[in-house]
Amino acid sequence: MTPLDWYAINLPHPHETISGDGHVVQVSEDDALFVGIDGLGHGPKAATAAQAAVDAVQAFPAEAPTVMMDRLHRVLRGTRGAVVTIARLNLQTGSLTWTGIGNVSATVVRVADDGTDSRDRLLLRGGVVGFKIPTVKVFKTTFQRGDTLLLASDGIRSDFLNDVPADLSSTEIAQHIMQHYRRETDDATIIVVRYAS
Repeated sequence: MTPLDWYAINLPHPHETISGDGHVVQVSEDDALFVGIDGLGHGPKAATAAQAAVDAVQAFPAEAPTVMMDRLHRVLRGTRGAVVTIARLNLQTGSLTWTGIGNVSATVVRVADDGTDSRDRLLLRGGVVGFKIPTVKVFKTTFQRGDTLLLASDGIRSDFLNDVPADLSSTEIAQHIMQHYRRETDDATIIVVRYAS
């Protein structure tokens, strides 16, 4: 049984019926994959790009983040393109590996023994997957019991990071963020992953 508690919400632009965001979550006993995808803009063309990325990730979920990002770059050519963040967690080693192109933010919230918390914003690089991206680089950090990983598209205001209640479940945190920090001008996606303490 996995020690991870996770929840994701993906809502369309208030004036659209389909979301231009997408996400993939795959969790096993030893490994977990979290991918946040934001097709450029909103509406059907953004949704087409996001769905193409979701399909490509689901077809090859075991790929390393660099290989996966390169594949997405090829798959998304001819679409509107997307920004993408890929995070893979090795539950045996506590190693979190990620790569990101664009502005799907990724942050680890860590709570110390004295109850204070810190936020470790994961480094992302500029570009648009499917158009032009820099050399894909992978970064690593630790992800330990009690930590929370948050992936958010830019349909979520960035100040949500000042309001991540440590005593709630991943479902409650995701719902809280979406209720209070969702922009009304874009699609919005939040993925919350908690490593049980």
